[in-house]
Amino acid sequence: MNQGMIFFDIDGTLLSRGQIPVSALKAIKLLKKNGWKIAAATGRQYFTAKPVMEQAGISEAVCDGGHTIISSNSIISCKPLDHRITDPLFDELLEKKIPFAVMPDTEVRELVSSSKMMAGREKKDFEFVPVRIDDSFDPYKADCMKVCFQMYEGEEDRLESVDARMLQRFCSDSLFYEPDDKSEGIIRLLEYHHLTIEDAVIFGDGLNDIKMFQTIPFSIAMGNADEQLKRIAHYVTDSAGNHGIFRACEHFGWIEGDGSMYEYSKKEQQRISELEQIDRYLIDPRDHVLRAIDGRPVMKESTVPVMIALMLAGCLISIGIGVFRTSTQRILMMGAAAFFAFYAVRYYQYLRALKGK
Repeated sequence: MNQGMIFFDIDGTLLSRGQIPVSALKAIKLLKKNGWKIAAATGRQYFTAKPVMEQAGISEAVCDGGHTIISSNSIISCKPLDHRITDPLFDELLEKKIPFAVMPDTEVRELVSSSKMMAGREKKDFEFVPVRIDDSFDPYKADCMKVCFQMYEGEEDRLESVDARMLQRFCSDSLFYEPDDKSEGIIRLLEYHHLTIEDAVIFGDGLNDIKMFQTIPFSIAMGNADEQLKRIAHYVTDSAGNHGIFRACEHFGWIEGDGSMYEYSKKEQQRISELEQIDRYLIDPRDHVLRAIDGRPVMKESTVPVMIALMLAGCLISIGIGVFRTSTQRILMMGAAAFFAFYAVRYYQYLRALKGK
């Protein structure tokens, strides 16, 4: 096919373990050199997609599951959720006193709610996004890009206005109701550039990519993709972390590999290996907080120097005091020093791996 526009999903496609593989960055650079237009196609809000786009050198995007269109790093179209859908959802959430908040602006990392909407919820965030309480806020009159509400795993059948089982879950205690048809935004962005769906290629990995795979003829599923997506894909490449983007582009002749991509793999494989040693923890790209798999916050990156300082302080105290009066005191001090040393080294390894050093 002639050069057109290639759309990359972000999480699980462009990103592998919170990082863009070097091979993917190289593929994008070569694609642009060969005349392809590159865009992101993501369910993320623009404010969370923007840092990834900047790193990859991408200035075009479909965000908010197809409702926000970005061209040359500027929003050219932003469509809120249809109130015919959200209003019945608001009615049910208020009636059942299920805490919820809405996101009115795709460029601002903030949810807005009221005391009535929060229904006594003490935790003032949903899925790591802070909630601003404004008792004058009326969700029925506001533009709404996303609705986030409290719902623990296994409680999805409580709702009747939407099928909560089909919604994206990033935490065990809450869900997002958001647009899920990226193809709508892809078509609008293609038209903006005077292109058609025949000029488009899409890469994806998740269930929220199914609609765009059903609409855009040329679809490529990552090796780590959901099996349902693989079954309807035009082509299945390798996983995101194993040069899937580069291999697919090379396979179809859109770029030419010179072997240097595989030289990068040694450094990348070392980084991936280090990450796998501590894969109980993930970095949340939305706020750079280190979290356990279940979403529980563990530590901010900026906390690592504090941990190292505490470790050194423990060692200095041990040396400075010199002699403890009892063996119990010695054991406690040694245990504290060992604890700080273990976690300091652990997080240093994580950050080192994350930065690809």
